[in-house]
Amino acid sequence: MGYLLARNRLPFLVTSDRSDRDSYTAAFPDDLDRPPAAFPHLAFLFSKVSGRTHPMMLTHVGVVFKRGHRVTDREQSLMITNVCELPKPISTSTLQRALRKPHSDTVAAAIGERDGVLTQAADDAIVDAIARLLPEFESTLLRLRRLRREPVRSAGADRWELGLDAIRIALRLGDFDTRQLRSWQVPDDPTASVLAGIKKTSEKDLIAHDLEVLPGWTPQRRQDTHVRIFSDGKRHMHVVNADLEEPERVLGADLIYYHVEAKSGVLVQYKKMEDQKEVRVNSHLESQLDRMEQLSEFGSEPQSHAEWRLGKDFCYLKLCRTKTASGEIDPNNAELLPGLYLPLSYVRLALLDERVNGPRGGRYLGYDRVERYLTNTLFIDLAKEGWIGSTGITAEKLVQIVTEAPRSGHDLIAAIDLSPETPRERMQRQRKRVPASKRTGQTNNAQPTLF
Repeated sequence: MGYLLARNRLPFLVTSDRSDRDSYTAAFPDDLDRPPAAFPHLAFLFSKVSGRTHPMMLTHVGVVFKRGHRVTDREQSLMITNVCELPKPISTSTLQRALRKPHSDTVAAAIGERDGVLTQAADDAIVDAIARLLPEFESTLLRLRRLRREPVRSAGADRWELGLDAIRIALRLGDFDTRQLRSWQVPDDPTASVLAGIKKTSEKDLIAHDLEVLPGWTPQRRQDTHVRIFSDGKRHMHVVNADLEEPERVLGADLIYYHVEAKSGVLVQYKKMEDQKEVRVNSHLESQLDRMEQLSEFGSEPQSHAEWRLGKDFCYLKLCRTKTASGEIDPNNAELLPGLYLPLSYVRLALLDERVNGPRGGRYLGYDRVERYLTNTLFIDLAKEGWIGSTGITAEKLVQIVTEAPRSGHDLIAAIDLSPETPRERMQRQRKRVPASKRTGQTNNAQPTLF
Protein backbone atom coordinates (compact mmCIF):
# COMPACT_ATOMS: atom_id res chain seq x y z
CA MET A 1 0.00 0.00 0.00
CA GLY A 2 1.25 3.47 -0.71
CA TYR A 3 0.77 7.02 -1.88
CA LEU A 4 0.67 8.77 -5.23
CA LEU A 5 1.31 12.51 -5.43
CA ALA A 6 1.24 14.71 -8.53
CA ARG A 7 2.54 18.27 -8.42
CA ASN A 8 3.35 20.85 -11.08
CA ARG A 9 6.78 20.94 -9.52
CA LEU A 10 8.52 19.31 -6.60
CA PRO A 11 10.08 22.09 -4.47
CA PHE A 12 13.11 20.08 -3.43
CA LEU A 13 14.04 19.67 -7.10
CA VAL A 14 14.02 23.33 -8.04
CA THR A 15 14.64 25.42 -4.93
CA SER A 16 18.15 24.14 -4.30
CA ASP A 17 20.84 22.04 -5.89
CA ARG A 18 21.83 20.66 -2.49
CA SER A 19 22.57 17.02 -3.14
CA ASP A 20 21.51 15.71 0.26
CA ARG A 21 18.01 17.14 -0.02
CA ASP A 22 16.28 13.76 -0.30
CA SER A 23 13.23 14.45 1.86
CA TYR A 24 10.02 16.12 0.80
CA THR A 25 7.08 17.32 2.90
CA ALA A 26 3.74 17.83 1.18
CA ALA A 27 0.23 18.74 2.30
CA PHE A 28 -2.04 15.72 1.82
CA PRO A 29 -5.89 15.81 1.83
CA ASP A 30 -7.28 14.74 5.18
CA ASP A 31 -10.38 13.22 3.61
CA LEU A 32 -8.40 10.56 1.76
CA ASP A 33 -8.17 7.27 3.59
CA ARG A 34 -4.72 6.44 4.86
CA PRO A 35 -3.30 2.99 4.07
CA PRO A 36 -4.61 0.63 6.75
CA ALA A 37 -1.45 -1.45 6.85
CA ALA A 38 1.39 -0.55 9.17
CA PHE A 39 4.04 1.88 7.97
CA PRO A 40 6.32 2.27 6.05
CA HIS A 41 4.73 2.81 2.60
CA LEU A 42 6.11 3.71 -0.81
CA ALA A 43 5.28 7.09 -2.34
CA PHE A 44 5.29 7.67 -6.11
CA LEU A 45 5.96 11.29 -7.09
CA PHE A 46 4.77 12.74 -10.39
CA SER A 47 5.64 16.21 -11.68
CA LYS A 48 5.97 18.24 -14.85
CA VAL A 49 9.37 17.89 -16.49
CA SER A 50 10.87 20.84 -18.32
CA GLY A 51 11.16 20.28 -22.05
CA ARG A 52 8.73 17.36 -22.09
CA THR A 53 5.28 17.52 -23.70
CA HIS A 54 3.73 15.06 -21.26
CA PRO A 55 1.62 16.81 -18.59
CA MET A 56 2.84 14.60 -15.75
CA MET A 57 5.71 12.15 -15.44
CA LEU A 58 6.80 9.76 -12.71
CA THR A 59 10.17 11.13 -11.57
CA HIS A 60 10.81 9.92 -8.00
CA VAL A 61 10.00 7.16 -5.53
CA GLY A 62 10.31 7.58 -1.77
CA VAL A 63 9.17 6.13 1.55
CA VAL A 64 6.67 7.34 4.17
CA PHE A 65 7.54 6.06 7.63
CA LYS A 66 4.84 7.65 9.78
CA ARG A 67 1.71 9.75 9.81
CA GLY A 68 2.14 13.50 9.58
CA HIS A 69 0.59 16.28 11.66
CA ARG A 70 -2.38 18.46 10.77
CA VAL A 71 -1.42 21.62 8.86
CA THR A 72 -4.91 22.95 8.00
CA ASP A 73 -8.50 21.97 8.71
CA ARG A 74 -8.46 19.82 5.59
CA GLU A 75 -4.85 18.76 5.23
CA GLN A 76 -2.16 16.83 7.02
CA SER A 77 1.55 16.81 6.30
CA LEU A 78 3.10 13.86 4.55
CA MET A 79 6.86 13.47 4.90
CA ILE A 80 8.53 11.37 2.23
CA THR A 81 12.12 10.31 2.90
CA ASN A 82 14.77 8.32 1.04
CA VAL A 83 13.55 9.98 -2.16
CA CYS A 84 15.25 8.40 -5.19
CA GLU A 85 15.20 9.84 -8.69
CA LEU A 86 14.37 7.53 -11.58
CA PRO A 87 17.13 7.18 -14.21
CA LYS A 88 14.67 8.78 -16.62
CA PRO A 89 11.10 10.01 -16.15
CA ILE A 90 8.19 7.75 -17.10
CA SER A 91 5.18 9.41 -18.70
CA THR A 92 1.75 8.62 -17.26
CA SER A 93 0.64 7.19 -20.60
CA THR A 94 3.64 4.83 -20.70
CA LEU A 95 3.02 3.73 -17.12
CA GLN A 96 -0.69 3.17 -17.75
CA ARG A 97 0.06 1.00 -20.79
CA ALA A 98 2.36 -1.09 -18.60
CA LEU A 99 -0.45 -1.62 -16.07
CA ARG A 100 -3.60 -3.66 -16.30
CA LYS A 101 -7.02 -2.47 -15.25
CA PRO A 102 -8.07 -1.44 -12.67
CA HIS A 103 -4.56 -0.26 -11.71
CA SER A 104 -4.16 1.91 -14.80
CA ASP A 105 -7.46 3.61 -13.93
CA THR A 106 -6.28 4.10 -10.33
CA VAL A 107 -3.18 5.94 -11.53
CA ALA A 108 -5.19 8.13 -13.90
CA ALA A 109 -7.73 9.02 -11.21
CA ALA A 110 -5.06 9.81 -8.60
CA ILE A 111 -3.15 12.07 -10.99
CA GLY A 112 -6.38 13.82 -11.90
CA GLU A 113 -7.04 14.50 -8.21
CA ARG A 114 -3.33 15.29 -7.55
CA ASP A 115 -3.25 12.78 -4.68
CA GLY A 116 -4.21 9.18 -4.13
CA VAL A 117 -3.91 6.23 -1.79
CA LEU A 118 -2.98 2.95 -3.44
CA THR A 119 -4.08 -0.55 -2.58
CA GLN A 120 -1.39 -3.16 -2.00
CA ALA A 121 -2.20 -4.69 -5.39
CA ALA A 122 -1.85 -1.33 -7.16
CA ASP A 123 1.36 -0.59 -5.29
CA ASP A 124 2.86 -3.94 -6.32
CA ALA A 125 1.70 -3.48 -9.91
CA ILE A 126 3.35 -0.05 -10.20
CA VAL A 127 6.61 -1.36 -8.74
CA ASP A 128 6.61 -4.27 -11.20
CA ALA A 129 5.85 -1.91 -14.10
CA ILE A 130 8.70 0.45 -13.16
CA ALA A 131 11.09 -2.51 -12.89
CA ARG A 132 10.11 -3.66 -16.39
CA LEU A 133 10.42 -0.19 -17.89
CA LEU A 134 13.64 0.69 -16.04
CA PRO A 135 15.51 -2.54 -15.16
CA GLU A 136 18.45 -0.53 -13.83
CA PHE A 137 16.17 0.92 -11.12
CA GLU A 138 14.97 -2.47 -9.85
CA SER A 139 17.62 -2.81 -7.15
CA THR A 140 16.70 0.62 -5.79
CA LEU A 141 13.02 -0.36 -5.67
CA LEU A 142 13.91 -3.53 -3.79
CA ARG A 143 15.97 -1.55 -1.29
CA LEU A 144 13.14 0.91 -0.69
CA ARG A 145 10.64 -1.90 -0.18
CA ARG A 146 12.92 -3.66 2.26
CA LEU A 147 13.50 -0.67 4.48
CA ARG A 148 12.82 -1.88 7.98
CA ARG A 149 11.54 0.02 10.94
CA GLU A 150 12.95 -2.52 13.34
CA PRO A 151 16.49 -1.81 14.59
CA VAL A 152 19.20 -4.38 14.04
CA ARG A 153 20.96 -5.91 17.03
CA SER A 154 24.75 -6.21 16.91
CA ALA A 155 27.67 -5.98 19.28
CA GLY A 156 29.03 -3.20 17.06
CA ALA A 157 25.79 -1.18 16.97
CA ASP A 158 26.70 1.53 19.49
CA ARG A 159 30.09 2.14 17.89
CA TRP A 160 28.64 2.26 14.38
CA GLU A 161 25.85 4.61 15.40
CA LEU A 162 28.29 7.20 16.73
CA GLY A 163 30.61 6.66 13.77
CA LEU A 164 27.82 7.25 11.25
CA ASP A 165 26.84 10.43 13.02
CA ALA A 166 30.45 11.64 12.93
CA ILE A 167 30.62 10.98 9.18
CA ARG A 168 27.31 12.77 8.59
CA ILE A 169 28.56 15.77 10.55
CA ALA A 170 31.78 15.86 8.50
CA LEU A 171 29.89 15.66 5.22
CA ARG A 172 27.52 18.41 6.29
CA LEU A 173 30.48 20.57 7.36
CA GLY A 174 32.01 20.13 3.92
CA ASP A 175 28.63 20.49 2.16
CA PHE A 176 28.98 17.05 0.58
CA ASP A 177 26.35 14.57 -0.54
CA THR A 178 25.15 12.47 2.40
CA ARG A 179 22.99 10.19 0.27
CA GLN A 180 25.79 7.66 -0.08
CA LEU A 181 25.18 6.81 3.57
CA ARG A 182 21.63 5.70 2.74
CA SER A 183 23.05 2.49 1.32
CA TRP A 184 24.99 1.75 4.50
CA GLN A 185 24.63 -1.91 5.40
CA VAL A 186 25.17 -3.46 8.81
CA PRO A 187 28.51 -5.32 8.56
CA ASP A 188 28.40 -9.04 9.31
CA ASP A 189 31.48 -8.69 11.50
CA PRO A 190 30.63 -6.70 14.67
CA THR A 191 34.28 -5.64 14.94
CA ALA A 192 34.30 -4.13 11.43
CA SER A 193 34.81 -0.43 10.79
CA VAL A 194 31.74 1.73 10.27
CA LEU A 195 33.13 2.52 6.82
CA ALA A 196 33.00 -1.17 5.93
CA GLY A 197 29.25 -0.75 5.50
CA ILE A 198 29.66 1.93 2.81
CA LYS A 199 30.19 0.90 -0.78
CA LYS A 200 33.48 2.08 -2.24
CA THR A 201 33.14 4.88 -4.77
CA SER A 202 36.30 4.17 -6.73
CA GLU A 203 37.56 1.18 -8.66
CA LYS A 204 40.91 1.76 -7.01
CA ASP A 205 41.88 0.21 -3.72
CA LEU A 206 41.15 3.12 -1.43
CA ILE A 207 42.96 1.48 1.44
CA ALA A 208 46.19 2.08 -0.45
CA HIS A 209 45.58 5.83 -0.26
CA ASP A 210 45.68 6.16 3.53
CA LEU A 211 49.21 7.53 3.64
CA GLU A 212 48.37 10.05 0.93
CA VAL A 213 45.34 11.24 2.85
CA LEU A 214 47.22 11.81 6.08
CA PRO A 215 50.92 12.36 5.32
CA GLY A 216 53.24 11.13 8.01
CA TRP A 217 50.64 8.94 9.67
CA THR A 218 51.37 5.22 9.74
CA PRO A 219 48.49 3.21 11.22
CA GLN A 220 49.40 0.67 13.90
CA ARG A 221 47.69 -2.08 11.91
CA ARG A 222 47.23 -1.65 8.19
CA GLN A 223 44.01 -3.71 8.06
CA ASP A 224 42.46 -1.49 10.74
CA THR A 225 42.45 1.57 8.50
CA HIS A 226 39.49 2.18 6.23
CA VAL A 227 39.16 5.03 3.73
CA ARG A 228 36.24 6.31 1.70
CA ILE A 229 36.31 9.23 -0.73
CA PHE A 230 33.31 11.52 -1.12
CA SER A 231 33.19 13.82 -4.14
CA ASP A 232 30.88 16.03 -6.17
CA GLY A 233 33.21 15.93 -9.16
CA LYS A 234 35.11 19.09 -8.26
CA ARG A 235 35.56 18.83 -4.52
CA HIS A 236 36.80 15.84 -2.54
CA MET A 237 36.77 14.67 1.05
CA HIS A 238 38.69 11.68 2.41
CA VAL A 239 37.15 10.01 5.44
CA VAL A 240 39.38 7.68 7.44
CA ASN A 241 38.33 5.37 10.26
CA ALA A 242 41.23 4.00 12.27
CA ASP A 243 40.43 1.45 14.96
CA LEU A 244 43.35 2.11 17.23
CA GLU A 245 42.04 -0.14 19.99
CA GLU A 246 40.59 -3.62 20.02
CA PRO A 247 37.13 -3.09 18.44
CA GLU A 248 35.30 -4.82 21.27
CA ARG A 249 36.73 -2.24 23.68
CA VAL A 250 35.66 0.77 21.63
CA LEU A 251 32.84 2.66 23.35
CA GLY A 252 32.75 6.01 21.55
CA ALA A 253 34.17 8.11 18.75
CA ASP A 254 36.33 11.12 18.05
CA LEU A 255 35.70 13.19 14.93
CA ILE A 256 38.41 15.30 13.35
CA TYR A 257 37.24 17.52 10.50
CA TYR A 258 39.98 19.53 8.79
CA HIS A 259 39.57 21.91 5.84
CA VAL A 260 42.95 22.05 4.11
CA GLU A 261 42.34 25.29 2.17
CA ALA A 262 41.22 27.14 5.31
CA LYS A 263 43.92 25.46 7.45
CA SER A 264 41.32 24.97 10.14
CA GLY A 265 39.70 22.04 11.89
CA VAL A 266 37.48 20.96 14.74
CA LEU A 267 37.60 18.00 17.11
CA VAL A 268 34.36 16.51 18.43
CA GLN A 269 34.48 14.06 21.32
CA TYR A 270 31.31 11.93 21.50
CA LYS A 271 29.66 10.97 24.77
CA LYS A 272 26.42 8.99 24.81
CA MET A 273 24.05 10.25 27.49
CA GLU A 274 22.82 7.79 30.08
CA ASP A 275 19.04 7.32 29.99
CA GLN A 276 19.06 9.92 27.16
CA LYS A 277 19.45 12.72 29.71
CA GLU A 278 22.98 13.27 30.98
CA VAL A 279 26.57 12.09 31.22
CA ARG A 280 28.39 11.38 34.47
CA VAL A 281 31.64 13.30 34.85
CA ASN A 282 34.05 10.58 35.93
CA SER A 283 37.83 10.27 35.86
CA HIS A 284 37.64 8.93 32.31
CA LEU A 285 35.87 12.06 31.04
CA GLU A 286 38.20 14.28 33.07
CA SER A 287 41.21 12.71 31.33
CA GLN A 288 39.57 13.29 27.95
CA LEU A 289 39.04 16.95 28.81
CA ASP A 290 42.70 17.23 29.83
CA ARG A 291 43.73 15.69 26.52
CA MET A 292 41.65 18.17 24.56
CA GLU A 293 43.09 21.02 26.61
CA GLN A 294 46.61 19.95 25.71
CA LEU A 295 45.60 19.90 22.06
CA SER A 296 44.18 23.42 22.33
CA GLU A 297 47.59 24.72 23.38
CA PHE A 298 48.95 24.06 19.88
CA GLY A 299 46.72 26.75 18.40
CA SER A 300 48.05 30.20 17.53
CA GLU A 301 46.75 33.73 17.21
CA PRO A 302 45.09 34.63 13.88
CA GLN A 303 47.36 36.38 11.39
CA SER A 304 44.53 37.74 9.23
CA HIS A 305 40.85 38.48 9.57
CA ALA A 306 40.15 35.31 7.55
CA GLU A 307 41.64 33.31 10.43
CA TRP A 308 39.67 35.13 13.13
CA ARG A 309 37.34 32.94 15.18
CA LEU A 310 34.64 33.62 17.75
CA GLY A 311 36.93 32.05 20.32
CA LYS A 312 39.96 29.82 20.65
CA ASP A 313 37.90 26.67 21.23
CA PHE A 314 38.03 24.08 18.48
CA CYS A 315 37.52 21.05 20.74
CA TYR A 316 33.93 20.16 21.59
CA LEU A 317 32.03 17.56 23.54
CA LYS A 318 28.92 16.21 21.85
CA LEU A 319 26.56 14.75 24.42
CA CYS A 320 24.14 12.80 22.27
CA ARG A 321 20.90 10.88 22.52
CA THR A 322 19.99 7.86 20.42
CA LYS A 323 16.63 6.57 19.24
CA THR A 324 17.51 2.93 19.79
CA ALA A 325 18.44 0.88 22.82
CA SER A 326 22.06 0.04 23.53
CA GLY A 327 23.24 -2.73 21.22
CA GLU A 328 20.78 -1.76 18.47
CA ILE A 329 21.07 0.38 15.35
CA ASP A 330 18.50 1.57 12.82
CA PRO A 331 20.26 1.39 9.42
CA ASN A 332 17.46 3.45 7.86
CA ASN A 333 17.88 6.45 10.14
CA ALA A 334 19.33 9.34 8.15
CA GLU A 335 19.06 11.97 10.87
CA LEU A 336 21.84 13.43 12.97
CA LEU A 337 21.83 12.27 16.57
CA PRO A 338 20.25 15.00 18.71
CA GLY A 339 22.33 16.40 21.51
CA LEU A 340 24.45 19.19 22.95
CA TYR A 341 27.73 20.59 21.62
CA LEU A 342 29.80 22.08 24.43
CA PRO A 343 33.08 23.98 23.79
CA LEU A 344 35.93 22.85 26.01
CA SER A 345 36.34 26.14 27.91
CA TYR A 346 32.57 26.25 28.43
CA VAL A 347 32.65 22.75 29.94
CA ARG A 348 35.32 23.82 32.41
CA LEU A 349 33.14 26.70 33.61
CA ALA A 350 30.01 24.55 33.67
CA LEU A 351 31.72 22.08 35.99
CA LEU A 352 32.10 24.90 38.53
CA ASP A 353 28.33 25.45 38.60
CA GLU A 354 26.31 23.81 41.35
CA ARG A 355 23.75 22.60 38.81
CA VAL A 356 26.12 19.83 37.72
CA ASN A 357 26.12 18.30 41.20
CA GLY A 358 24.09 15.12 41.59
CA PRO A 359 22.08 14.16 44.69
CA ARG A 360 24.72 11.66 45.79
CA GLY A 361 27.82 13.74 45.21
CA GLY A 362 28.54 12.95 41.56
CA ARG A 363 28.71 15.52 38.76
CA TYR A 364 26.70 15.38 35.54
CA LEU A 365 26.43 17.20 32.21
CA GLY A 366 23.18 17.32 30.28
CA TYR A 367 20.26 19.42 29.09
CA ASP A 368 19.21 20.50 32.57
CA ARG A 369 22.77 20.94 33.84
CA VAL A 370 24.07 23.68 31.53
CA GLU A 371 22.88 27.19 30.76
CA ARG A 372 23.23 26.98 26.96
CA TYR A 373 24.53 24.70 24.25
CA LEU A 374 25.03 24.47 20.49
CA THR A 375 22.64 22.38 18.41
CA ASN A 376 23.59 20.33 15.36
CA THR A 377 22.46 23.11 13.03
CA LEU A 378 24.22 25.92 14.87
CA PHE A 379 27.47 23.99 15.26
CA ILE A 380 27.53 23.03 11.57
CA ASP A 381 26.75 26.56 10.39
CA LEU A 382 29.45 28.14 12.58
CA ALA A 383 32.13 25.62 11.62
CA LYS A 384 31.20 25.57 7.94
CA GLU A 385 31.57 29.35 7.61
CA GLY A 386 34.81 29.48 9.60
CA TRP A 387 33.46 31.18 12.73
CA ILE A 388 34.82 28.37 14.89
CA GLY A 389 37.83 26.12 14.33
CA SER A 390 41.55 25.90 14.89
CA THR A 391 44.22 28.30 13.67
CA GLY A 392 47.88 27.53 13.14
CA ILE A 393 47.58 23.73 13.25
CA THR A 394 48.18 21.60 10.17
CA ALA A 395 46.12 18.51 9.39
CA GLU A 396 49.17 16.30 9.95
CA LYS A 397 49.84 17.83 13.36
CA LEU A 398 46.22 17.58 14.44
CA VAL A 399 45.97 13.90 13.52
CA GLN A 400 49.39 13.15 15.00
CA ILE A 401 48.48 14.64 18.35
CA VAL A 402 45.20 12.78 18.54
CA THR A 403 46.49 9.40 17.38
CA GLU A 404 49.54 9.46 19.63
CA ALA A 405 47.41 10.15 22.69
CA PRO A 406 45.74 7.25 24.54
CA ARG A 407 42.56 6.40 22.65
CA SER A 408 40.52 5.77 25.80
CA GLY A 409 38.15 3.43 24.03
CA HIS A 410 37.26 5.70 21.12
CA ASP A 411 37.31 5.22 17.36
CA LEU A 412 38.95 7.93 15.29
CA ILE A 413 36.99 9.34 12.34
CA ALA A 414 39.24 11.75 10.42
CA ALA A 415 37.65 13.76 7.60
CA ILE A 416 40.10 15.69 5.44
CA ASP A 417 38.28 18.22 3.24
CA LEU A 418 40.35 18.92 0.12
CA SER A 419 37.87 21.39 -1.39
CA PRO A 420 39.76 24.25 -3.12
CA GLU A 421 37.57 26.97 -1.63
CA THR A 422 37.74 29.27 1.37
CA PRO A 423 34.90 29.48 3.91
CA ARG A 424 33.89 32.75 2.23
CA GLU A 425 33.75 31.09 -1.20
CA ARG A 426 31.78 28.19 0.26
CA MET A 427 29.32 30.59 1.85
CA GLN A 428 28.90 32.47 -1.44
CA ARG A 429 28.34 29.22 -3.35
CA GLN A 430 25.68 28.12 -0.90
CA ARG A 431 23.87 31.45 -0.97
CA LYS A 432 23.83 31.59 -4.76
CA ARG A 433 21.73 28.46 -4.92
CA VAL A 434 19.13 29.77 -2.44
CA PRO A 435 16.22 31.28 -4.44
CA ALA A 436 15.17 34.89 -3.94
CA SER A 437 11.92 33.80 -2.29
CA LYS A 438 13.92 32.07 0.41
CA ARG A 439 16.19 35.05 1.01
CA THR A 440 13.24 37.45 1.30
CA GLY A 441 11.28 35.20 3.61
CA GLN A 442 8.59 34.09 1.12
CA THR A 443 7.34 30.55 1.57
CA ASN A 444 5.41 27.98 -0.39
CA ASN A 445 2.69 25.69 0.93
CA ALA A 446 4.92 22.65 0.64
CA GLN A 447 8.51 23.14 1.67
CA PRO A 448 11.50 20.84 1.31
CA THR A 449 13.12 19.49 4.42
CA LEU A 450 16.57 18.29 5.35
CA PHE A 451 16.96 15.05 7.19
